[in-house]
Amino acid sequence: MCEVLYFSNIVIKVFWDLHSAQGSFYQCEELGEKLIHDQDVEWLKEADVVVAEVTQPSLGVGYEIGRAVALNKRILCLFRPLTGRVLSAMIRGAENGVQFQVCDYVEKDLERTIQEYFEKLPPAPVSSYWESTA
Repeated sequence: MCEVLYFSNIVIKVFWDLHSAQGSFYQCEELGEKLIHDQDVEWLKEADVVVAEVTQPSLGVGYEIGRAVALNKRILCLFRPLTGRVLSAMIRGAENGVQFQVCDYVEKDLERTIQEYFEKLPPAPVSSYWESTA
């Protein structure tokens, strides 16, 4: 339960600070699985940047990150190493320093970490994720 509340705070914080929340937060039991999937994919398509908290392994988050890569979105993955967990090599290995970034952080520095990421964003996205990793 603590992880869920912690992750919810990250989402709310990012949405609140960037004024990018469109629609409303919902509980999974309120909507069907297809509707949840389709809404999340639409949000990915509309997003300029995808911020994913990846400390707790999640098939859903991994799927969304894969879709974001396919959509050529900028991606910031946030990982808390102090939990003792090990980040998946598929996430850490995808980092290219431009389009796909992984940031290790501690909870007390989360706001600063996110703020610094957005302050350093280049003005235009890289043409292709795969070109930047070649």
